Amino acid sequence: MAINDTITEIRWHGRGGQGAKTASLLFAEIMLRTGNYYVQAFPEYGPERMGAPVQAFNRISRQVITIHSSITSPDYIVVLDPSLLEDYNIIINGFTINSKIIINTSLSVTDIALKLNINKNNVYVVNAREISLKTIGKYIPNAPMLGALLKIIGNINLNQALNSVEKKLLEKFRNKTEVIHGNLNAISSAFNEVSR
Repeated sequence: MAINDTITEIRWHGRGGQGAKTASLLFAEIMLRTGNYYVQAFPEYGPERMGAPVQAFNRISRQVITIHSSITSPDYIVVLDPSLLEDYNIIINGFTINSKIIINTSLSVTDIALKLNINKNNVYVVNAREISLKTIGKYIPNAPMLGALLKIIGNINLNQALNSVEKKLLEKFRNKTEVIHGNLNAISSAFNEVSR
């Protein structure tokens, strides 16, 4: 599956402080800068506290997007926190036979597919914890999960995506080059390490 002429919908699941909203915004920025797509990026919060479950959403299309609601049947589901799988019905809500799920975990694709009772061909895994600790120096899974999504969607040039992210990060971290480089390395590593 790749982005096509219809609307492609992505739902991000994480916890407050893990950067699901930021990842969805960076993904939208990438699509705007590199693909001339129409995009939407928006969060949905529960109780606004660190660690609370959060969702963020993206819509991508070559056509103007006139839908302004939550995403109920996502093409891609990105799970930043593996503990959210304990209540996996929320995660796979709206999952179809064509949906793809990308999970931050050290478990295998087969283990996750069995846990969620879905076809393993729909499952991708990446150890975002390990990647972020190695590249950023702390556990922030959003950049690795963004890299994994870019790989799974396909037809996105990694170098162009990294340039887009770097420009956006420079706005906030101009004097913290280690933060910028760490995030770019996290995206690249996950792009290369995500597996099915």
